Amino acid sequence: MTLTPHDFQRHDLDTLKVANYRALLNMETGAGKTVTGVLSHVESGSSVTLIIAPDQTHASAWKPTLEKVGVDARVIGNGNKA
Repeated sequence: MTLTPHDFQRHDLDTLKVANYRALLNMETGAGKTVTGVLSHVESGSSVTLIIAPDQTHASAWKPTLEKVGVDARVIGNGNKA
């Protein structure tokens, strides 16, 4: 399955590409951080990408979206801030 970005997400992906995919992605709630982040991973050709995200989004957003494009995801860390 493929993901198709909205025009504003395509703009952000093009900006990330110019920065060699080395950037922090800061978008408002609902703007598609997960889709943009996953597509940037795929388009960059990276074999490993570190995604730092709140615990509650690991199973609900990141893993399912990565799996849609055939990327194996694993969660590291335990959510403990200590």
